Amino acid sequence: PEGTGVAAYNGVASVYWNDKKNDNKAGLYVVYRHQTEADKERVTSAFIMDAYWDWTFGEDDTGQVRVAVEGATIMAQTDRTQTYTAKEGVKVRSGGVTGLIGYELDDLPIEPLVRWGWASGDGNPDDDTLHGFSFDRDFDVGMVMFDEVWGSIDAGTYTQLNNPEHSGGPPEGIDGLVLEGAAKNVLFVQPVLEAEALEWLELKVGWLPAWSTQPIAHPFTTYRNGGIAVNHVGTPTSGYFLGNELDWAVLIGDEPVTSANLRPALLLQGGHYFASDDMGGETHTLLMAEGRLRW
Repeated sequence: PEGTGVAAYNGVASVYWNDKKNDNKAGLYVVYRHQTEADKERVTSAFIMDAYWDWTFGEDDTGQVRVAVEGATIMAQTDRTQTYTAKEGVKVRSGGVTGLIGYELDDLPIEPLVRWGWASGDGNPDDDTLHGFSFDRDFDVGMVMFDEVWGSIDAGTYTQLNNPEHSGGPPEGIDGLVLEGAAKNVLFVQPVLEAEALEWLELKVGWLPAWSTQPIAHPFTTYRNGGIAVNHVGTPTSGYFLGNELDWAVLIGDEPVTSANLRPALLLQGGHYFASDDMGGETHTLLMAEGRLRW
């Protein structure tokens, strides 16, 4: 990138197929990247592959079932980050997969949908291979658990590790801790119901249980505890369950009310994260209201 002193080379190959008649899609995206940092010493080589498949079965009069799945993997070698047993650099072997299945029928006011996802975790962060994987920050796995709670925990961890009162300097690769609320190292299932109760009223509700795919352990407090796993408040952990989250939304309006096609609307949303004991055992709530005027 210009002005950074970093030299990077990419090779990209992709293929995309779309059946416009039925809106069925499939694609494959492959990237190879070689990057040398500004110090001319740290080097990263990475191979990344992402594939997806999105298909719809059935007819309008009998109902349509949509099935979609996407998977990605990263295989890399880098000395941008280090571990206690790999001072010369580490390998990256991580991946994730997600999908959904939903049903839609014109005469049915309720549309059920189930989303799910798995992102690999790292059971031993001190060895020579990193397995952790995170979804895109805008993938929207719930409203509170990752966007708010985990996002704030990651930001707090970065501050703790950068504090000169705790260490002479932060470890290499610390910037990778702050993912701005992206879901990471997780297995989740999210059933969702969407209903059009009236022409001017839409309702949506979803339930999200989630499990960590690695032992629940806060990097800073666990290190300070001699490597024995504790969470962000210093409480010992023993399981993988992160907790449950209830999300809901109410859309009022969004229908033309004048000859000028003005469409006022009010969107109310709420998220309630019931953290497991290993995540502190508290309830975290986020409420949002949004006014819209479209034409």
